[in-house]
Amino acid sequence: MSKKAVAAGVESYLNGDVVNAHELLSKIDYHFVKKRLILNVKSQALDFDSAKKILNVAFPYLIGKLSISVEDIRSGEESGSKKGKINLHQEIESYGYATLPQSKKISIDFPIEFLAWLKKNTSKTIQIDQFEMTQPWGLAAIAALARQEQSEPVKVELNGTSAPGRFAFALGMNELIQNKPSGDCREKGRTVKMQRVRSFVNIEPVASSISHLVIDNIDMKEPSDEYFDKEETRRTIYYVIVELLRNVIQHSGDDLGAVIVAQNMSKPQSGEKDQKIQIAVLDTGIGIFKALQNMHEEISTPEQALERALWPYFSGAFDRTKKGTSQNAGLGLFFVSEMAKLTAGTLLISSRGATLLLKGDPEGEGNNEINTYEVDFPGTLVVFELPKRGVIDHDELIKTIIDKAEERSANRSRKTWFKYDDIPLNAYEFSVSGVVENTIEAEKFSNNLLIPKIQAGIPVVVNFEDLKICTQSFMHALLFNALRLAYNNQVRLFAINASPPVKDGIRLLEIYAIDE
Repeated sequence: MSKKAVAAGVESYLNGDVVNAHELLSKIDYHFVKKRLILNVKSQALDFDSAKKILNVAFPYLIGKLSISVEDIRSGEESGSKKGKINLHQEIESYGYATLPQSKKISIDFPIEFLAWLKKNTSKTIQIDQFEMTQPWGLAAIAALARQEQSEPVKVELNGTSAPGRFAFALGMNELIQNKPSGDCREKGRTVKMQRVRSFVNIEPVASSISHLVIDNIDMKEPSDEYFDKEETRRTIYYVIVELLRNVIQHSGDDLGAVIVAQNMSKPQSGEKDQKIQIAVLDTGIGIFKALQNMHEEISTPEQALERALWPYFSGAFDRTKKGTSQNAGLGLFFVSEMAKLTAGTLLISSRGATLLLKGDPEGEGNNEINTYEVDFPGTLVVFELPKRGVIDHDELIKTIIDKAEERSANRSRKTWFKYDDIPLNAYEFSVSGVVENTIEAEKFSNNLLIPKIQAGIPVVVNFEDLKICTQSFMHALLFNALRLAYNNQVRLFAINASPPVKDGIRLLEIYAIDE
């Protein structure tokens, strides 16, 4: 059947019907089409140049510079039988194709196998269509390494003749590699195409867009557990995306920025019984070990760096005088890891030199599984997977994590400087509605509006109306410098319309920002 299809495709091309030729040939395995074309050249049914053009017509989206060459014809003559058959194994080896991992899958269930395989095969051509099953995080990992701007990009072959290949197309893998704008997602409400994020100003819009896309169209006819609240779950996903993207932009040193992908894995293709929501953020930067060593010389191994990265910023093992910048609370991965624990989720972090895999306890008894491995990703890869039963109360989740962070700060002061009532008449009120969850604008807001009033000795009222989602990074950018200055100058700060999460965020900020 495939021989006839190739013959029909070739005939369509020779008759000038390029569209039909593509329709017929693109559905067939690349190697089989190439083999048949080589045989046609050998039998003189086709000329060499026509065979090359037909291959390009069949697979116009082929990533990697593969084509028919004179060597292909010669190798066919040398290795073929009297019937002229091609030795495909020798052909594959001559192109340096990567053999597949043993499982032939990319899954969060066995990430170590895939990461070890990927590290070993970065110098070879990776054939996406040869996998039996793929998940978004693994495809994003390959795509990040294959970005055309890399000094030595990984070679990828993708033609969409298999389910994994078609899935990679749906994820926009080829567009991301070639740095082209992605079209509309082919599976709206389930899959969010891979995107690049290179600046702080894009973080919040991307997080908002993705958190809606991956949640809003979830089919709740058969919920996977006893509860699911779309908005509460969306807020949690938004929080995770903001913190992970901010880590890349701020710490990775990767000029190409972050790659992000997300999927509501509700179909059997995911290979798991339980439905999950998966988010992956990655870069090809300096890695967590090197990033932390710049401030913490006591960290001596990549494994130790990953473990410490999950500690709250103010852990007793860290110098309390190292408070970071106004854009860096140092709590991002701590919050994300605690979210994974409290939701029975999964967190995978792989960064130059080591990999950490955290699995939250499904029973909620605190028996979380955390393991480190020597395999690694050449950059930093973070995968957060949330059971699709979701989050029933985002505010309570944040409060629980802040309480845990506070427990870890026993050696720090418990000074409070914000008040929520008894506002003096001479206080000056500012609304944060225009800078909600934009840390760049929040820092400007603080420097241009709050700090001048504090320097003049005028009490400041911060109006938190319209702030529905509050990450600790935003709170830090908005108030860290202002709070320290106000406390040192003994100028009171006040908050109105502050929701419980906002008050909890202020409490945590006061713990590590106010010096005795």
